Amino acid sequence: MQNGADQQQTGNDGTQMQIHTEETDNADQQADDNLQSDDNQQPEDNTQSGETQTGGVSQDADQGTVVAIGTQTQSGFTVNESKCSFAGDWSSNWGDMQFSQEGNVIDGTYTYDSGKISGTVNGNVLVGKWFESPSYAEPNDAGDIEFSISNDCSSFSGNWRYGSSGSWNGDWTATRK
Repeated sequence: MQNGADQQQTGNDGTQMQIHTEETDNADQQADDNLQSDDNQQPEDNTQSGETQTGGVSQDADQGTVVAIGTQTQSGFTVNESKCSFAGDWSSNWGDMQFSQEGNVIDGTYTYDSGKISGTVNGNVLVGKWFESPSYAEPNDAGDIEFSISNDCSSFSGNWRYGSSGSWNGDWTATRK
């Protein structure tokens, strides 16, 4: 049996993050086993396709993954601390884009196929989903995105893919209007 819990945390840069954790009936036993393990032994990687390991907690990319500073996203971006916001108006190779940001949660639109974006920001990286007409559904009209904002906050580059698995396309770029 599992019980989920959502927690609000403040990042080093002052942004609010929502973290979802799962507790199992044998959590105490797992903690004891981990404490007794050899210090040089690496923990077993139990993440599955579409998941990212963050501070010992796996979180599904479909749910707006929070990726820890210093780790790497699925498509290869390294997450670094940043004071930049994705909020605002952008000109991209997929049309004009508008993002609103509340805490670390992003919602946005873009002109190509009446597109929509939702996701989670941590540091310089936005991890989320894109959705386009007519169905706004996977596998043909929705999928994963990962955007990395520049150090000067004036542009971002990104990767996208159809659905939640398979190869990434690296041709999403934008400049701030």
